[in-house]
Amino acid sequence: MRRSTAPAVGLAVVRAVLVAAALVLSGALGALVPSHRRTAILLGGATLVVAVVLVDPLLLTVAAAPGALLLQRLGGSAAGSSVDLSDVILLVGTGLALPMVRWGRAGWLRSALRFGLAYELLILPVVAAHPNSHDVLEWVHRLLLVSGALVAGWAVAVAGRARQALSAFLAAAIVLAVITCVVAVHLHFKAAQFGAYQKNYIGSVMWMAVAVAHLNPSWAGIDRRLARPAKYLCALALLASHSKQSIVALLVALGLAIVAQRALRRRSKILIVALVPLGVFAYWVSMAELRSKQINSLTYRGQLLSGGMHVFRQSPWLGQGLHWFYLPQYVSSFGQPPNLEVGALASGGVVGLVAIVVLLVGLGLVLRRLPKPVGMLALCVLVGRVVQTQFDLFWVSAAGMLPFLIAGMALGVADRARSTLSCGALSGGSSALGGDLPASPVPPGP
Repeated sequence: MRRSTAPAVGLAVVRAVLVAAALVLSGALGALVPSHRRTAILLGGATLVVAVVLVDPLLLTVAAAPGALLLQRLGGSAAGSSVDLSDVILLVGTGLALPMVRWGRAGWLRSALRFGLAYELLILPVVAAHPNSHDVLEWVHRLLLVSGALVAGWAVAVAGRARQALSAFLAAAIVLAVITCVVAVHLHFKAAQFGAYQKNYIGSVMWMAVAVAHLNPSWAGIDRRLARPAKYLCALALLASHSKQSIVALLVALGLAIVAQRALRRRSKILIVALVPLGVFAYWVSMAELRSKQINSLTYRGQLLSGGMHVFRQSPWLGQGLHWFYLPQYVSSFGQPPNLEVGALASGGVVGLVAIVVLLVGLGLVLRRLPKPVGMLALCVLVGRVVQTQFDLFWVSAAGMLPFLIAGMALGVADRARSTLSCGALSGGSSALGGDLPASPVPPGP
């Protein structure tokens, strides 16, 4: 079979550009050291990044998974023009992954991207109706969080490095879990949060880490010596965060997996027993807040939902814009509604709600068509995220990218297995042959 040389040419061009960039940066670094030390340090960091990419082009793509925990803000103001470090890592990782995609052998990826691109096209009239820099940047941002994460995850899996990416994610989650537990003790077991790490973000990362560590599909192959401590430490940190919606998301995600996979039930008994206190805790705290006459998280969420519906009624078809809550008339009155559907209605009206339904239902159906050993983790994380965002924000950079990144890995495993079964091996180098193939045959892609 004749092999396409387009990806190889693309990689050669990228390497040539990077070599030229390294030479330019090195020369500039030498010239600036005596008089501009701060600029020299930044250039030195950029030179190091370029060198790393030259040695291992996919390393920054692999780093997108643990990089989701980096919430440091880079540049801009607090009013929506700054970006997270996690966004930058995902952007660079996606850019490095794109030249490696063989679109003719990426049937599952193409199917998923159709829904990601359909979402972007559907919300384009919303951006056109509210022309401002915040909305344009957010449209690009969502393209990165969905389609960019799918491509990055796919490239990592096709290269046989899903285990490396998910293991690094769990290692980073363990660090965050330990810090969270220490902070909880210091705060006398009040909701643990610190710096940029708000309790609901911590809860989001912790429940996804528990799901990854427990389900641990054969294609991920995470070492049990890492998966077991990660599972229980992250469950403890989830409890310390007091994030009730994250607890519910974990219960739903694992419940779906246990019902769907008989083999998983036998090794889930201990975890089920451990999760019971989490469910009881979430119920107890929710009931206490409902009975309380003081302002708490539940009553505050009710106010935000009411405000979101008020914003929706002012423009029911196209909403008030993707970042309407930064507009002067709303910035002091309403915040983002903590609900996926109300948030979509407020920002994009009926068009925005249709767009998010198309994206999530379409991607869910693609993942459901995969064999259970391949697609179950991604499907459970996606469903859990939808459940969580019935009480929380959906478009949050770090927590928002992880479900799509994991989905991209599952799609990559399926495309890689299909290509291996039909051609004997993927072209493009031996690195594409590493890792585990799924335990069951993978049907032809769409």
